[in-house]
Order: sequence, then structure tokens, then C-alpha cells
Amino acid sequence: AKRRMAFDMQTYQHAIAILAEKREGPRAVQLLREMEARGFAPRTAEYNHAMLACLDKHWETALELFREVQQVRPSGTHRLPMRGVSCLKRGTGP
Repeated sequence: AKRRMAFDMQTYQHAIAILAEKREGPRAVQLLREMEARGFAPRTAEYNHAMLACLDKHWETALELFREVQQVRPSGTHRLPMRGVSCLKRGTGP
């Protein structure tokens, strides 16, 4: 059986950031959800990274995350690269 290392908050943060750089959207979202399920509260940065990871091939998921983070953090503290924000507001892919 495959043994899996238990992640702490910082490990999740770094892993999601790395997945964003590699544009691994589904895996970034999976780790974001796992992080939440384990009782860690994702920061805006983790949502930003997960959305960025999804922009190229999974923009619908990025849009869902964008809407989710707007509900959780309505103060406008969420950020995306401008190309991503314009795509999400239009509801179209990049």
C-alpha cells in the first residue's frame, strides 16, 4: 500500500503554488479541497494559485473558485492576473 505524507499548512501552501506554476488545475483544486477538509483555512493566496492553475485548460473551475472566494472574502482581497480576471468576468476562456 502506498503511504502518504501528512501535509501541514505550509506544505499545502507551497504545493498549491507549485501546481499553479505548472498549470496543474485539477490537482491544485484537489489539494485546496483537501486542505479545507483537514481543517486548514486557505488564504486568498491559495485560492489565487488554484485559479491561476486552472486558467488555461479549466477556466470554468477557475470561475467557480473566483465566485467562491468572492463570497468568502467579499472585501476584494482576492487577486488574479489581469488576463485571468477579464476572462472570468466575461465567462470565457483565455
